[in-house]
Amino acid sequence: MTIIKNIIRNHKLNVIFKFPLLVLGLIFSDVVFSQNAFQSIETKIIQKDNELPVEGFYVIEKKEATDSILHKRIHFSIFPSFKRHVIHDVSLNVLFSYSKGNRCIGISGIGNITDGSIRSLQVAGLFNIVKKNAYGIQMTGGLNYVKDTLKGVQLGGLCNVVNYSKGKIQMAAIANIVKKGKLNAQFSGIVGLADSITGVQVAGIFNDAKYVKGIKIAAVFNKVNSLKGLQVAGLANQANSLKGLQVAAIINIAKQVRGAQIGLINYADSIQGMQVGLINYSKHGGYNIVELSVNEINYLNIAYKSGTKKLYTAFVAGMSPYSSGNVLSYGGGIGTMVQLTKWSDLNLEALIRHVNVGESYDSNRQEWIQLGIYYAIHLSKRFEIVVGPNNNAVFFDKSDPNFENHKSKIFSSRIDAQEYGTGNLVSNLWVGGTLGLRIRI
Repeated sequence: MTIIKNIIRNHKLNVIFKFPLLVLGLIFSDVVFSQNAFQSIETKIIQKDNELPVEGFYVIEKKEATDSILHKRIHFSIFPSFKRHVIHDVSLNVLFSYSKGNRCIGISGIGNITDGSIRSLQVAGLFNIVKKNAYGIQMTGGLNYVKDTLKGVQLGGLCNVVNYSKGKIQMAAIANIVKKGKLNAQFSGIVGLADSITGVQVAGIFNDAKYVKGIKIAAVFNKVNSLKGLQVAGLANQANSLKGLQVAAIINIAKQVRGAQIGLINYADSIQGMQVGLINYSKHGGYNIVELSVNEINYLNIAYKSGTKKLYTAFVAGMSPYSSGNVLSYGGGIGTMVQLTKWSDLNLEALIRHVNVGESYDSNRQEWIQLGIYYAIHLSKRFEIVVGPNNNAVFFDKSDPNFENHKSKIFSSRIDAQEYGTGNLVSNLWVGGTLGLRIRI
């Protein structure tokens, strides 16, 4: 580099010849000079009114020789480059770069380590490590790590890690981790961990965040401290405070719910809203009933009703024993409850059941639809007497060879049903009633 510098200084070369010589000198100096030799050059450089010195495009930013931080416009290295006191505008490295910072572009085949901060774009094959702040975009096939603050985007082939985020997006094939701060969107192939999300958090297996305002989606499990929005999981959701909607294929768990839970099993300490599932339970604000009742078709019916007063699900089964074969029914439906007084309620329910004749499963079309309105009187905090009328319809397939036999067993002589319909599908309608005992659990 010194030889080229002397050529330029001692010979008044045209600008066309100066630039290629400077680039060659720059590349050569990065390949040949050791760190000690490089530092000895640093102390000789003098800043001249923002002009770019010839010696390797360096500009001193601190005057003390021992603390000198140099600014290099363009940097290129073939072998690993260790420039811990240099801030680059553009840094292109075949293998590896260790610098004070990047102001525009930093690209390395293997990795980048920066003692200070970066701006704009940082790209590496395996890793990017920034010990202070990152403003812009980090891209790597392996790990992106920002020790202090991220304000921008991280795209990692394996993992992204940030101590404090003011960023926009994190995307990684395996894991995204944000210890503190806000993030707009996080997409993880396996695990996503965040302090605060305003937007979207998606993970292939597991998501965890303290605060989310937006959407959380995980193929297996979602966990959040406070959520305003939508939480969806293939297996389970857990939240301390939920304002919005929880949807899971198996189970939803929350302490405080203002909104709705939809899943096979729903649990809440307290709820203001709805629960829709096979089993629903809430300590405060929930509606959980076991009901024993009698009607025209089945002498004994048992039902489990759970959810909230606004909307609950009901699952019911009934039977009537006969010497010629039992008549069984099973099915479900929905209902709503209106409190009339402190000691009385009114329920509206819609149920559909399959009616089975005989001991084995009966696949014949014998479907029973029941719409009822029921009045409940509270005997105590746990026990109620319920009574009320209902409209009933049973649908049969007349092409079934057992049609007449099954119809006579189902209706017996207690029901005066009117038959309607043409062709093979017919319906038998009647007005009936239900009397039962409810137990609150």
